[in-house]
Order: sequence, then structure tokens, then C-alpha cells
Amino acid sequence: GTAALPGKEAAFEMRWRARESRLTEMDGFLTFLLLRRDALKAEDGYNYSTLTVWNSRGAFDNWRASSANANARKKEKTTETEPMFDGPPSPVLYEGVLALLSGKGA
Repeated sequence: GTAALPGKEAAFEMRWRARESRLTEMDGFLTFLLLRRDALKAEDGYNYSTLTVWNSRGAFDNWRASSANANARKKEKTTETEPMFDGPPSPVLYEGVLALLSGKGA
């Protein structure tokens, strides 16, 4: 999860909308979602989460080790003008065991 600072939620979301992503170019990438928690003042402090879905753990690991990932993180650090976060993100990894998908899309 990620904790956007109070009053910075709109800027945080705009940053994600405007950022250049190379995820769709990565082998095995399927989906990305930016999720906003219903309660912006959650007990654990995290009010946003990102979710990526990959066709295999190997594809995800390759992305994590890629120059595309490193360059995106480097660019984030150099273009940020004001702090938007209360500490670094807290990654959590899950392995999918069941997916129900609609032909209508998300």
C-alpha cells in the first residue's frame, strides 16, 4: 500500500494518470490498477494500492529487474516537486489461485 499525504490525493492520482508507463511493452504483463481505498483515513494509514497482474512470477521478476522499472523509479525521484507520501510504499505479493473474468472487460 501507499499512504498519500492529506490534501495530496488528487495530485497523487494525477501523477499516476500522467506518468509514462512501459508496462504494456513488458512480456507477460496483463493488467494494472490504481486502487483508492473508500476510507482515505484508514486505520493502517494506507489509502492507495496498485495491482499488477502478470502471466507468471518469472515475467513479474523480469519486470522488477528491468531497466524500464529502474528508469521509471529514477524519473519519479527527479520530477517530484513536493512530498506526496507518508513513507515508502509497502509491497505485498500474492499468487493468483482463481480468476473469474467477464468478456465485457473491467
